[in-house]
Amino acid sequence: MAYGSNQSGQYQVYVVPFGDTKGKWQVLPNESGFPHWARDGKALYCVEVLNGAYSIVAVPVKEQGDQLQFGSPQTLVGNLNVATPPLFDISPDGKRILLPRLSQKGTQSVTLVTNFTDGLKK
Repeated sequence: MAYGSNQSGQYQVYVVPFGDTKGKWQVLPNESGFPHWARDGKALYCVEVLNGAYSIVAVPVKEQGDQLQFGSPQTLVGNLNVATPPLFDISPDGKRILLPRLSQKGTQSVTLVTNFTDGLKK
């Protein structure tokens, strides 16, 4: 099971065996979060933070007996200049990444309605 935690003082991705307390591995040395397992379990996708910029990386995973080995992260999408960590998903075949993006810039107005229940009574 992969999860994000700030128990070290910054957010990190960890992996623990499901339903077992033996073993715990930190996946990346840098700040990271939002882990997603590849369908075949051979990679872990997550958001990595370097110098304030977000990247989506794939980290190869190998089982060595009852231990896990994590390879070097491969950057899939780098330098995402966004205000908050990007939410993303990976296609089942691992070949596509779904990211929310604005397709065009524009202005939109927002209408704030207060005391709307009074309007319902009319």
